[in-house]
Formats: sequence, C-alpha cells, structure tokens
Amino acid sequence: MAEHATVTPGTETSPSSPNPGQGFGIASLVTSLVGLGLVGLILGIIGINQSKKAGQKNGFALAGIIIGIANIIVATLFLILMAIGIFGFMSQCKDLGPGTHTVNGVEITCSAAPVDSGPSLYQN
Repeated sequence: MAEHATVTPGTETSPSSPNPGQGFGIASLVTSLVGLGLVGLILGIIGINQSKKAGQKNGFALAGIIIGIANIIVATLFLILMAIGIFGFMSQCKDLGPGTHTVNGVEITCSAAPVDSGPSLYQN
C-alpha cells in the first residue's frame, strides 16, 4: 500500500515571494539597452534597493546599472570629442578667414563673421 504524506493545514510551502524590485530591474535593463543610460541607472538603483529590502537579488537591475553607466560614459566622451572638434574648426576658420580653403587635402568653407548685428541700445 502506498503511503501518503499528511499535510497539516497552514504548513504548506508557499511559492517563493515575488521580488518587489524586479519590475524596476527589467525597466532599468530595457531603458539602458535603448540608450537612456541615466534613466536606466536610476531605475536600476531603485530596483536593487527594493530587492535588498526583501532579501532578494536582482540581476536585471544590476545589468541595467552597469549598461547605464557605460552609456553615460560613452555619451560623455562623445560630447567632449564633439566639442573639441567644433572649437577646433571654429579656431581654424578664425585663423583662415572667410572663404573656401584647402587644408591637408580637406576643403573647408568658412563664412564671414557678421559685421553688423543691428541697432544697439547703447549708441552714443
């Protein structure tokens, strides 16, 4: 005869409790992957904190934080390099003057600086 385990009411094993930060973790990962690094970083931090309070881990939030930080670093470097390039071009046009110039085989067109910006309130 087969033996059956008896279960006392109230002692059933419950499924694992839901992770309260998992939604934020998934949102963090998705927003970081689409290039919104700062949003992903913030959502990841919120998700990690909520999961820690519940005593659980949150891999999605951790991945979102890492990718978000990488996005912020890459975007910052891109902006710095763009600013360097723009200021370099502006100073080169300042040195060359208005017109079309060929520098190292590259054609550069510099426009003339505005001579008159209109009437001034501080005329003598």
